[in-house]
Amino acid sequence: KTKWPANYATVVGNLGYCKMKLGELSIAEKLLIESYKISVNVGNQDDVSYKLKSLGEFYLLKKDTTKAVSYLKQSLKLSENLKSVDQMKAVLTLIATADSKNALEYNQKYIKISDSIYKIQKKTRDKYARIAYETAKIENENKILVQKNLVILIIALLVIVILLLLLMVRYLKSKKVQIDYLLNQQEANEELFALIKNYESQIIQTKSQEQNRISRELHDSVMNKIYGVRLHLGMLNESDDAEVKQKRISYIHVLQDIEGEVRNISHELNNDETEKNFDFKDVLLKMIDQQNDLKKTRFFVQVDNVVDWEELSGLKKINLYRILQELILNVNKHARARTCLVNISLTEGNTILLKVKDNGVGFVQQKRNSSIGLKNIEKRADIIKGTIKISSNKNDGTITEVTIPVAD
Repeated sequence: KTKWPANYATVVGNLGYCKMKLGELSIAEKLLIESYKISVNVGNQDDVSYKLKSLGEFYLLKKDTTKAVSYLKQSLKLSENLKSVDQMKAVLTLIATADSKNALEYNQKYIKISDSIYKIQKKTRDKYARIAYETAKIENENKILVQKNLVILIIALLVIVILLLLLMVRYLKSKKVQIDYLLNQQEANEELFALIKNYESQIIQTKSQEQNRISRELHDSVMNKIYGVRLHLGMLNESDDAEVKQKRISYIHVLQDIEGEVRNISHELNNDETEKNFDFKDVLLKMIDQQNDLKKTRFFVQVDNVVDWEELSGLKKINLYRILQELILNVNKHARARTCLVNISLTEGNTILLKVKDNGVGFVQQKRNSSIGLKNIEKRADIIKGTIKISSNKNDGTITEVTIPVAD
């Protein structure tokens, strides 16, 4: 009662209501009034309205309609203020019984409240039904959208995977083509290098054979004849005629000089040693000289004698040969030059500098950077760790400089 008065009022009110139903009216009245007073002190309007209704019902049972109507009207007023519909309906039912004169008014009010409640409930049900319908509709649409999105996602993933596979296949194909090209280029370089070397070896062999043949001719034919003449003159020199003897002696000296000269020539020509390596400088010079017979452009060559071609690897030689060949081809095809100077020198840092300068029409570099010939030259320069620099202006000729390190 002290700690929880509201709960105590409820328990006492319920006990009083039970006593009322059991017919113990004297006890019930005390309990109901005590419960009502405690609820008023607590200030709980819902409990007060309920306790008033219980008291109205109690006095209606005792046939005391005046008190019954008084308590029920107070309960009705509180219920209306609290908008407690169920409480209002219960009170109206009791008060219509207690106040028979105004029963019709109370019953109409009851019906009105019931109708308004029904409309509100119906409206609420309709509202919830519409919400439920729209929710279900949205959920179905969401399910459809989720399915569509899932299908789109799967298709997108498949497309991405296919594109990646296609790109991978294309990359592998291009890589294979590039590798095949490099292998073919390497085979072609090796083949050309072997052909050049074989060609130079044949030249050296033919030269050596010709030298030996001339040597044998000089030794076996000329030398023997001169030697025979000298012997005959020596025998004739035994004549006592001093003047004739003197002349013959002078001829003998001349023949001896010829013999010595021919012998020296024979020894110089009779050289059985062949060169171990072909002269790469001659190969370059012959390749450039051949161009003078093909086009109107006149090529002039300057090769620094200090360049030791034996230090240059075969790979660098063949790429240098190919680069020079491509540059000369470009001059013949595009430059329309009268002259072209090819200079090969050794610069600081043991680096070979190939410089090709023509007085042709030149070109705008932005328009020619994508040409296949220049790309091939750049690739070959990269292979041998070289660099390439091209300077050209329209109608002002072209200068191409290629540097190649001698050491690997």
